[in-house]
Amino acid sequence: MSKLKTSEIRKMGSGERHKRISEMKMELIKARANASKSGNAKIREAKKVIARILTINKSLEGELKNKEQNGSLASKKTVLKMEKERNT
Repeated sequence: MSKLKTSEIRKMGSGERHKRISEMKMELIKARANASKSGNAKIREAKKVIARILTINKSLEGELKNKEQNGSLASKKTVLKMEKERNT
């Protein structure tokens, strides 16, 4: 299990973030099963990474919605194009 910095998470694409959340949830389950052996440090770290990814997902969605509401984005196609540019 590795720590993820917010800058690394922001560089990930939407699909990659969802994949990473799934991986971290599996690691969390494994860490809970092995808590008596390894302690709570792995559980705590897995929870933090999951929360960090979900928080960044929410903020990125909010940014797109705000831009759309302010009229700076013409259509959904523009939002998708912006998402693709961010992923590359």
